[in-house]
Parts: sequence; C-alpha cells; structure tokens
Amino acid sequence: MEALKVKGLSKNFGGLQVLQNVSFSMKPGEYLALIGPNGAGKTTLINVLSGELPPSRGDVSILGQNVTNMPVHKRLHLGLAYSFQLNNLFFNLSVMDNILLALQGKQPFRLQISQSIDSNNPRFIKVQKLMDSMGLWEKRSFPITSLSYGEQRMMEIALSLASDPMLLLLDEPSAGLSDSETNQLLAYIRNLPEETAVLFVSHDMDIVFDLADRIIVLSYGVLIAEGRPEEIQANPKVREIYFGGKESVQDTGSG
Repeated sequence: MEALKVKGLSKNFGGLQVLQNVSFSMKPGEYLALIGPNGAGKTTLINVLSGELPPSRGDVSILGQNVTNMPVHKRLHLGLAYSFQLNNLFFNLSVMDNILLALQGKQPFRLQISQSIDSNNPRFIKVQKLMDSMGLWEKRSFPITSLSYGEQRMMEIALSLASDPMLLLLDEPSAGLSDSETNQLLAYIRNLPEETAVLFVSHDMDIVFDLADRIIVLSYGVLIAEGRPEEIQANPKVREIYFGGKESVQDTGSG
C-alpha cells in the first residue's frame, strides 16, 4: 500500500493555474524531496495534500484511502502530520502544554491539559523523549513567547512528530534554524520509524541530497522530473529550467 498517491492534481486561483496535472506516489518509509524555483507551486502542493486547500481537479490518497475531499482533522487521524514555514503554536501556553495538546489530538477522547500526569505515565515519557531530542526539555514550563525563533521552529516540528505520523509533510523544516539546530533536527528525522514516509520541501541542496531517497521537481506548477538524487543532479531539463543550465544541482544553495 502506498503512503501517498497523487493523481492528476491541479489547483487554480481564479485564472491563475498554480498546479497542473501533478501525479506521483510514495512508498512507506520513503524520503521524498520536493524542489523547484520560487513560485513553482511547492507550498501550494503541500497545502493541498494536507487539506488546507481544496484541489481544482485530481485525487489524493493517503495509506490507500481517498482523502481528496476529506477535512484536515480526518487526515490527521489517518496518520498525516505536517509543519509549515510559519509558526503555528499556542503562544499563550507553555512548551509542554503545546506538546500535550498535540498528543491528545489523535486520541478518541479529549483530556484537559490541566490534568496532571506523573513521570511514570507513558504520555509523560513520550513528551520527555520528544522534547529532549529537540533540546527543549529544560524549557518545558516556559511560555512559547520566551523561545527564540529557532526554538519555536523546533517546537513546530516537534508538534508534527508528536502523533507518530505515517506520512509527514515538511515545508522548509530548517528555515530559521542555526547549523546546530538543523543538524539536531536532521538526526531526529533520520531516526523516525522505518515505516514513516517523509515529503519535504527545501531550498537547501545539502539537506535535499542528505535526506532524500528520491526527488521530484516542480516548475510553474508542472512536475518536470523525478528520480534518485544522482539522476536529478544529472538531468539536463532540471539544470536548464531550475538552474539555467549553468550549475550542477549539488553546487547550488538557497534560492
């Protein structure tokens, strides 16, 4: 069963066509990078896959189930999680309460975040392990507003990982992070459960070639290439359309 299947996906905003007949699929456990120049439609594609935007045409299936017209919260219960470039946190709550809310989001019942949990509770142990991995455990009682921008980005990633997703969507996960924070995040992502599929957008080619099993390339809303990193690096169409034919893919930085 495929973790994600996209067939003939298009998205229009009035007369502007942002995505055009995009089709691809992902296997469980696969790391798939989505790259392309600015304005290619990458973030729009992520928003359609997550359910934040409806497609104009086409179909999206997650873990064998058609979710094209399914709202965001139902996709989350199927095993989808996502993190966007912009912070999406509860700034009036503590770091730990944000994580607890994310954990409760997949429960069949809702608990009050004020309900105390002791250190032997499985939820407490899970929260501690996740926050430790992100370097945030020592700040668990701090309000979100006291964190640096990089720490808030790490928190946002932690929220997306709290539900043990089967399919994780990441839009520029390293944006705003220091080199050490980026390395810490990449180490955690590499050690996700082997069945977790990860689709990520990044302008950082070092991250793309470090993480990706496969790469897909968008240009003006059209999927122009897909393949293993070495195939994309050598693809003349990618070099011409994405990089102007002047550089190799590996040699480019952000853009």
